[in-house]
Amino acid sequence: MRVTVHVPDSLGKKVEHLAEEKGVSVSSLYAEAIERHMQAIKREEAFEELERLIGTVVAPDFDTQLADLRRDDASR
Repeated sequence: MRVTVHVPDSLGKKVEHLAEEKGVSVSSLYAEAIERHMQAIKREEAFEELERLIGTVVAPDFDTQLADLRRDDASR
């Protein structure tokens, strides 16, 4: 797919230099950066969902278990 984006000249120059250094195309660097960014977003969303779900899981005897842990810790 062909996409046109505008980036600051300073960033464009850095990307061109890095592409030349790595022996890859500028397009492949931009594609890789976008792919990594999308993966990071998905990972962040997954962690947010886990945090949301963890907050909803409560053991029926949570208070008893917490009290036992506190007693065990205090006796050390």
